[in-house]
Amino acid sequence: MPPKAAPASSATAEPAPGASDQSPPSASLRIWSAKRSALRTREAVKDSLDRAADDDVHAVELIEKILHDDLAEFVYKRLRRRPMILPVVVEV
Repeated sequence: MPPKAAPASSATAEPAPGASDQSPPSASLRIWSAKRSALRTREAVKDSLDRAADDDVHAVELIEKILHDDLAEFVYKRLRRRPMILPVVVEV
């Protein structure tokens, strides 16, 4: 598990570990925040797919609908925005 960093709003004048003195200190925090958001989004997708599997859903259209609804709710709770979400499930 990666070490916890300070939130982006509390950036300090100290550079991040391993960063050169030339880079702004908040750059590494923004990257870390993006990685953390990507992990949370991935967890939301995994939870949604797990729920579909628990409900014994096998139809691609239903899986896409479940993913859409769950991710739309996830994004709205975090950002209070309603972006266009286009889940694509490929049947193998």
